[in-house]
Amino acid sequence: MVDANTLISGIVFHENEHKLLLSGKAKDVELMTPEDAVDEVKKVIKIKFPEYVELIDIFIEVANIKIIEREIYQEDINKYEIVRDKKDRYLLAAAQGLCDIIVSGDKDLLTLKEYKGIKIVKTREVLDMLKNFTKIKNQKNEPP
Repeated sequence: MVDANTLISGIVFHENEHKLLLSGKAKDVELMTPEDAVDEVKKVIKIKFPEYVELIDIFIEVANIKIIEREIYQEDINKYEIVRDKKDRYLLAAAQGLCDIIVSGDKDLLTLKEYKGIKIVKTREVLDMLKNFTKIKNQKNEPP
């Protein structure tokens, strides 16, 4: 699961977050994000990067990002008081039972490191995991 800041960085800048979103396009990973994150992305990009507004929905579609509908997690948001910032609690609520990793740059989330079996990591860590996974996968496919 990717948070709003990861999506914004992936759409606007061509750094690690962009590489992660491209891995969704290549179907190397299954990316998802809560509906609340998409709303936040649209709001922030409209204000800070208006030239990218028309690209948001296209980018989400091309990167094969599954949007988790708000109605699925909305009732559970307040159960996650472990996250200091109330506006970030929806990520944990939406992730339950749906993903193994939350990708975020948010310090409040990153300090948790893991919650109920869901790792909370920076983009660079996920890219390293993907690189290692690909290396192992390729080694298994080599002839003896």
